[in-house]
Amino acid sequence: MTRSDVMKHISSSDTAHAVNMLEYLGTVGEASAQQMGYADAVSRLMYHPDPEVAGAAAAALGNMGTEGTKYMTQMAAMLKHESPKARSMAAEALGRLGPWAQDFGHSVIELLKDDNFFVRLVAVRSLGFMGCFEAVTDIEELLMDPCPEVAAAACETLGYMGCIGESELLEKLGNTRTRCSALVALIQLAEDAPINCAPAVVDCLDTSDPTTRQTALDCIGVMSGAVLSSNEAIDNLLKLLNSTEPGTRAAAATAFGALGEPAKDHATAVAALLDDDAHDDTWVALAVGNGSKRAPANQRIPKCAAMVALASMQDTQFLNQISDGLNDAVWEVRLCAVEALGLLGTLATSESIPLQEVLDDPAFVIRAKACEALGKLQAEDAIGRLVDKFEDKAHTVRSAAVMALAAIGTSAQDFSHEVLRMLVDPVPKVRVAVIHALASFGDFAKGYAGIIGAQLNDTSAEVRAEAIVSLALLGGEYSSAFVVEVAQFLNDPEPAVRSAAQSALPLMGEAGTAYSKDPALRLDLAGVPMLTDKLPGTIPKAPSAGQSIGLDGLGAMYSMLSK
Repeated sequence: MTRSDVMKHISSSDTAHAVNMLEYLGTVGEASAQQMGYADAVSRLMYHPDPEVAGAAAAALGNMGTEGTKYMTQMAAMLKHESPKARSMAAEALGRLGPWAQDFGHSVIELLKDDNFFVRLVAVRSLGFMGCFEAVTDIEELLMDPCPEVAAAACETLGYMGCIGESELLEKLGNTRTRCSALVALIQLAEDAPINCAPAVVDCLDTSDPTTRQTALDCIGVMSGAVLSSNEAIDNLLKLLNSTEPGTRAAAATAFGALGEPAKDHATAVAALLDDDAHDDTWVALAVGNGSKRAPANQRIPKCAAMVALASMQDTQFLNQISDGLNDAVWEVRLCAVEALGLLGTLATSESIPLQEVLDDPAFVIRAKACEALGKLQAEDAIGRLVDKFEDKAHTVRSAAVMALAAIGTSAQDFSHEVLRMLVDPVPKVRVAVIHALASFGDFAKGYAGIIGAQLNDTSAEVRAEAIVSLALLGGEYSSAFVVEVAQFLNDPEPAVRSAAQSALPLMGEAGTAYSKDPALRLDLAGVPMLTDKLPGTIPKAPSAGQSIGLDGLGAMYSMLSK
C-alpha cells in the first residue's frame, strides 16, 4: 500500500471505511507512519465532524509512538469534545503514549468526573499508563464509584501504580463485580501484596467463572510466599480439595502446584485426586456464547490437576500413578500425564519407555508433548525413536522431535545429519527447530556455521531470527565471520528479526557491538552483498511455503563444510 492509497482511504466519504483504515494504521504502528509520512494527515482528521472518525484518528496516533507524540496537544483538546466516544478515545490515545503524555495528565484527570461512566473508566486506565501519580487521590475516590466497572478499573490502576491499601483490596475481593480486578491489582503488587489478602484470594477459586478462577491461580503463583505464610490460606485450599464441585477441586490442586516445591508437604492431599475422574462443565455455556475459551484440562478435571500439580511440586512418590495416566481413555488425561512427566525432568527418567510408547498416540498434540517430555528427561535411549518422528505427518510433532534432540544436546550429535536433512521441511517452525538443534551440539555445532548462516536468506522471518541468534551463540570466529550479514537485519521489515539482530550483535565481538550501537554504520549496509553472494558454491534460497529446496541443494550446502 502506498501513501496515496492511505490518503485516498482515510479521506473517503464513507465514514465506516475511513474508520476501518484508521484502525489499520494504528495496528501497523510507528514504523509505517515514519516511512510513509501520513501522521500529519491523520491528525487533521481529529477535527472531522463525525466523532467516530475523529476518535479513530486520535486512537491511530496513539499507536504511532514518537510520531503520535507530535499531536498530543490536539488529543488533549479533544478531551473536551461533546461526544463521549471522542473524549474516551482521545484519553485512550494519550494513555497509549505512556509517560510521554504526562504533561497532559491534568487534562485527563478532569475526565474522572465525567458524566459518562465509560469516559471515567478509560481516563482511569490512561492515567495509570501515563504514570500520572498526581492523580492517585482522585483515582482513590473512584474506588467508591457507583459503577462497579469504574471502581474495578480504579482498583487495577492503583495496583499498577503500587498505591492501593490492604483494606481496599479486601473490600473489592469480597464483591463479585470487582474481585477479578482486585486480583489483577495484587498481581501487579507481586511481592508487596499484603499477606492478609491471601485467604480471600484462595476463596476466589470457588467460582464457576473461568476468568476469575484463572486470575486467582495467577495471583496465587505470584504471591506464593504470602499464601505459604498464611495458615488460613493453606487451610482454605485443603478444604477446597474436598469441594463438591470438580472445577473447584481441580483449581485447588492447581493452586498447590503453583506454590511449587515448598508445598510438597501437602502432596498426599493433592494425590487423593489422582482417582478423581469427574469433569467440570460449568464453563461450557460461557464458551458456547463466545464469552471465554475452553478452560485448561487441569482446571476442569481433578485427576489432570493432581498429576500436573504433583509434578510442579517435584514430588515423585506418586510417579507410578502419574505414569498410569499415559494409558487413560481420555486424551486430555494422557496429555496431562505426559506434561507432568516432562515437568519432573530427569527425576522421571525411569518412565522413558512408557513415554516412548506414547509417541504413537493417535492425538498429534500428545505425540508432540511426548517428544518434548523425552527431551526434558534427557532420555538418550529415546533418540532413535525421536528421529523416527521426523517423518510424522504433523509438523508440530516433527518440530518437537527435533527440539527434543536439541534438549538432549551433545549426546544426540551423532544424528546431526538426520537433523540437517529436515532443513527441506516446508514448514518454518520445523526449520527453526533444525537451526536451534544444530547450534545445540556443542563444539560439533561450529561445523554447521555455514549452513546456519545460509538460512539468513530464508523467506520466513522466524527462521531468519533463529539463524541470527544461533550464529551469535556459536561464539568466536564462527560468530564474528557473520557480523556484516547479521547487521543487515537491523533494517529488516520484521520487528522480530530486527530485535534478534540487535540482541545478537553484541555477542559477536567488537565489530558486532559497534554495529549495534552506531546507527550511522547501518546506513552503510545498503550495498553490501548478502551472504549467498559471498560464500562459495551454489546455496539455494530457503523454501517458501509448500516448496522444498530438494536434497541436491541441501547436499551442496552440506558439502561446503569440507572445503
